[in-house]
Amino acid sequence: MKNLYIVALLSISLLSLQLYNSEQQTDEYSKWKQHHKKLYQGVEDTYRKQIFHQNLQIVNEHNARYNQGLENFEIEANQFADLTFDEFSSLYLYSSYPDQEYINNSFEKTTKKQKKAIKADIPDNYDWSTIQGYSQPYDQGKCLGSWAFAVAGSIEGARYLGEYEQISPQYLINCVPQDNPCLEGGVKSTWDWVTDNQHYLDLYASVPYTGTKGACLASKDNIQLLNGYEMINQDQFVEDSDYYQALSENIVVSPVSVSSIYFQLYKKGVYDKPCGDSLNYDALVVGYDARTDQGYLPYYKLKMSWSATFGEQGYIKIAMANKCIYAKQSFANKV
Repeated sequence: MKNLYIVALLSISLLSLQLYNSEQQTDEYSKWKQHHKKLYQGVEDTYRKQIFHQNLQIVNEHNARYNQGLENFEIEANQFADLTFDEFSSLYLYSSYPDQEYINNSFEKTTKKQKKAIKADIPDNYDWSTIQGYSQPYDQGKCLGSWAFAVAGSIEGARYLGEYEQISPQYLINCVPQDNPCLEGGVKSTWDWVTDNQHYLDLYASVPYTGTKGACLASKDNIQLLNGYEMINQDQFVEDSDYYQALSENIVVSPVSVSSIYFQLYKKGVYDKPCGDSLNYDALVVGYDARTDQGYLPYYKLKMSWSATFGEQGYIKIAMANKCIYAKQSFANKV
């Protein structure tokens, strides 16, 4: 009889633990939904809850290693925590990189270009985002408009004369000739449109972001890109002083390979996971830190267009030794 009582107590304890864990998971998911203003019901809510807890397990396991000093970056259950990586990719990344053909065709030519003279006083770290008035990361939403945010942000840097003018990415989405700019816009074609035709641009305040293509109206602000653009062959410049020079003179637009759930859930630190071979995003390289005595890996700092709630207030630091962005080519304003 005593053994039966013990078995019954163990069963009750196990059931209570299961109920507690289930209630705790539901509470975590509910708080996350409320914080990120997610509205799901029925079958979809059940599915999103399942994905959320799968990702939360990845977060907890990775961060346990991070807290032990075994990882160089931390992740979190951010606004993308209810998505599998495949879902995230289909919503926020290119399925086919718009400028891939141009990069392939121009690669041999640019590798043979003569390097320009290197300055003697290149800083070992630089960060455009710390300059007063620099625009905060925007949220592209479900429009794959990273190309527009990247070009607008780079032009902001080229025109910087003591204060920032926030260029409108929406104006580019509205006006650059594209059949579907939220799926197939490109950095190269955008800069060609701006420079070859001497088109004027508008400020963000005049044409705020809507996430869909709108009517292309005559520019109100008459903002112009002064000197055109050039391509930087990054294979010449990886971990090299002339690439640092380019970054200290420019905000560079780089194609990026995002290929991991860890990138999707990034919170802070220097991201050093392997990246894929497929380019699927356009980011702004706004800074770098080449120092090796700071207790962290040397990195490049990228500005994403996933809002300021992603990563380090909208930015991610990529290890210099990581090839997420440096195997192909980048675009920069001429100086």
